[in-house]
Parts: sequence; structure tokens; C-alpha cells
Amino acid sequence: MNAGKALNKKVLIVSNNVLSYTRNNGKTILSFIDGLDAGSISQLYFNGEKPSVTGYSYYQLSDRDVIKGVFDANKRGRFWNNFETDEKPVSKSGGSSKKRPSQFARLFRDLLWLGRWKSKKLFSWLDEKSPDVIFFVAGDSGFSYNIVKHIATRYKARLVTYITDDYIMPRSREKLIDKIRRCYIRRKMLSCISTSDAYFTVSGIMQKEYAELTGKESKIIMNMTPPLLDESLNTAYSDCERRVMIYTGSLYYGRDGVLGRIAEAAEKYNLSCVEEKEKVEIKIYSNSTVTEEGKAVFERECCRFCGSLNPTELKEAFNSADVLLFVESFDPLMQEKTRYSLSTKVPEYMSVRKPIFAVGPSGIGSIDYLSDVAFCAFSEDEIEKVLFEMLASRERCEELSFAAAEKYNKNHDTKKQKQLFFENCFGESFLGLR
Repeated sequence: MNAGKALNKKVLIVSNNVLSYTRNNGKTILSFIDGLDAGSISQLYFNGEKPSVTGYSYYQLSDRDVIKGVFDANKRGRFWNNFETDEKPVSKSGGSSKKRPSQFARLFRDLLWLGRWKSKKLFSWLDEKSPDVIFFVAGDSGFSYNIVKHIATRYKARLVTYITDDYIMPRSREKLIDKIRRCYIRRKMLSCISTSDAYFTVSGIMQKEYAELTGKESKIIMNMTPPLLDESLNTAYSDCERRVMIYTGSLYYGRDGVLGRIAEAAEKYNLSCVEEKEKVEIKIYSNSTVTEEGKAVFERECCRFCGSLNPTELKEAFNSADVLLFVESFDPLMQEKTRYSLSTKVPEYMSVRKPIFAVGPSGIGSIDYLSDVAFCAFSEDEIEKVLFEMLASRERCEELSFAAAEKYNKNHDTKKQKQLFFENCFGESFLGLR
């Protein structure tokens, strides 16, 4: 870790995920603090992963540590300082296949942590760090709000909260236990926002509706995704036997079903083609578990499941593709889960200067964000029509490709995003950062 710009304030990051080169939240947080003196930044995190980003000071406190510490507080976590790691940054395109715990299990987890997270070892580490600023990545773990409130009060620290996903808005259909837990997290989050000196959200729709809910305006902070465009690899159309459309990312939240509809439309298009090189081939890259419904997608002649990619392979795939696919489900229940998010894939796609085919309903953060720079099918009935139009118009493909790249350069400029982040976190400007 190279020495960065010196800070006159100490920063404590509190989150479920540890800083990471590859995993979504950990990767995003790391991009925010890149360019600052690592010696001024520490992290308290709540999962079982060993840190892989050297140079920072960490305190790890996981569910297993809390269980071990029921009768012995000395077993409540550990700190990692000046550690070495042989872990190399390896990326998987897509989400984890790990099954999410039930709401009952999450309630039980919060009860387990109640009063059992404190220890002399943790407070000794915190006293050494004595944070001036707490950057809290808020999630759906109730105990994390209790911990942040305690630390902020103890050190009289400035509190900045970052909300990356929605856990509190009502759902149309959910069990009583789901409603109870959602109300519980809602109360915790609203209290946290009310006492925060500043807070960030990730999309325009989240900013607007959270402002109405809380009476407090947030700042939108976009993912600081480095451009993936490689001029040496990038071509207007690939030299493959067919025109290649690729999808990278999770197959969850009903996305596999939407990919199936696209594959169905692509097969119809291929039947209309005279030459083989005009036909479409869809390549899907993901480390998600393929469901039974998903298997039906990959049985189609035009569609292939290609597994996961490392960062180098992902960049090559983006630059050599003819079209990049982005999808969200039309299922109302799935829309509730994805409505407020802005996928990390969105700026990655935009940076490559390729045509983007976005399929999903309007009113979803990622789809709305792409609506002016991509070919968009806002209903299932439009998929075939828009796909055919896109494949028939190279000129329009080029126009939207450059429009997407321009929007990326405007909204995802690293220096501008960091400036916004620093001013809200520290109440002062930081110039000359990389």
C-alpha cells in the first residue's frame, strides 16, 4: 500500500464486509479511500473473512466470535495489524451462491449479539484508533447500529452513513416475521440517519424517497469504477463467427427468466439471418448457482453458460463483445428488491463504449439510469422488437455507445466522486488525489 495524502483526522470504517479488491461493498469502500494515508484509516467488520488488502488496521468480530465469547470476552474477535497475505485479487463475475438466512435467523442473530460484542480487547483497539470520523455502511443487521451509536458517542466522532441497498421500505407480500424485522431495521436506520452528520445513497430514486421519509437530504455517491475500455482489444464488431452478446453478473432476482426471453427472441432473429456471421450468440458469465429455470435458458442453441471470469478475462470479454446485456426482472416482488439499487455493472458497461441492451421495468434505479444511453425494453413484449431494431442499426449502436461513455466520464469521474466523499466525511476539501 503506497502512502497517500496525509489526514489530520482518524477514520473508522464500520461494515459487514471487509475491504476487498473484488467483493462488491468491500471493493466500493476501498475505492473511496484510495489515495489517503492508510495509517489514518481502520476498519471494524462483522464477517468471517480474513483481510486481503494490506496496509490498514482491522478488527474482526464475527458471529462465531460472539458465540465463542458468550462465557469468555477475550474470544470476542481479533485485530489484524501489519499482517501478510498470500491471497491474490481474484474476481468472480456475479454474486455469491450462498443461501441467505431467514428473517427469523436474522432476528435470532441480533439477540445473540445483544450486549455480547463488547470486550477489553476491542475497546483497547478502539482507544488506540480514537476515531474522529465513523464511516458506517448501513445494512440489515440491527446490532451494527447499536455498535456504531456506542462508538460515536464514546469518541464524539462525526458520523457519516452510507446506504447501499434498501432494507426498510414496505413490501407488498411478506410474512409477519418479515414485517416485524423490517420495522425493527427501519427504526434503527431512521434513528441513525437522524443523528448522522451526513449520509449517502446510491441512486436518484433512493435519494428522493429517503428524503421524503426522513426529511433529510442525502448525497448520491456513484460507484468509483475504473474504466474498462481497452483500445487494443475494443472493436466495433467482433471477428467471431457470430455477433456476440454477453451478460455478466448474478442470475438471482428472476434475471435468469429474463435472459431466457432474450434468448428466445435471439433464436427468432437468427432464423431470419441469411449469413452465419449475422446471427447472435449469447454468452452468460456468472458464478451464481444455475436454477432449473435457468437450465432451460442454456439449452437454447444460441445461448451458452460460460462460468466465471477473473478481472483480466472480464475486461477482455467486455471489449471483444458486440453487445452488453443488462437485465432486471418484471416480477413485482423482484422489482421491490432491486428498485433502489444501482448495479456496479452499470458504470462498468458504460465505460467500455459498447452498445448496451437493457431489459427491465422503468422505476428500477439501474434501468432508469441506462434509459438515455442504451437500447431499452421496458416490458417483456418489447424485447423482440428492440432486439431486432438494435441489431439492424449499426449507426444507432455507435451513437448510444459514445453517449454511454460520455455519461460515464461525467458521472463516474473518480476525482469528483472522491471530492464529494471527502467533503461530506471530513467537512473539508482534499485536492490532488489520484
